[in-house]
Amino acid sequence: MIEQPTPPQLPPKPNTVHLKDFTDDAYRDHVAQSFISIRDMLTQGVTQWGFEVVKHFAFINAAGIAGATALATSSKPIAVAALGSVYWFLCGLVAAIVTMIVIYFVGLVYLRTFSQRLFPVLASSQPISAMSPPRWFWVMIGVNWSLGAVSLVLFIGGVIQLVSAA
Repeated sequence: MIEQPTPPQLPPKPNTVHLKDFTDDAYRDHVAQSFISIRDMLTQGVTQWGFEVVKHFAFINAAGIAGATALATSSKPIAVAALGSVYWFLCGLVAAIVTMIVIYFVGLVYLRTFSQRLFPVLASSQPISAMSPPRWFWVMIGVNWSLGAVSLVLFIGGVIQLVSAA
């Protein structure tokens, strides 16, 4: 009987690679440690972005409210425009606060999702491609940026109303 040659071993498809497929223990440990480092960086990034970048939208809108109310105590024509611009700045401040809250909670939910996906990958029960972010996360990033843009647009609207009256 003639023995059939064994076909060459093809590398696994990229979306089916498991951590156990890496033969070098040092490399496998490096990949696992990289995933854990990414999780830690995500935790810091969520906190930092939500409280360091977006808070400036709150600051500028709060400064707009302070400036507009100070101008409201001055001459009559400017006072009316200043009071009208307070509405814009106040809405911008509310939008900035909502943005901070949404960024924080989306980050926490994603961090939980990331951690839940991380452990099966580290145990090689899921492929490494299971670590890719879900679609809802990308949608929420768009929502976060849109809310930040709304806050900035409201600030600009208040400035335009204030400057046009002066």
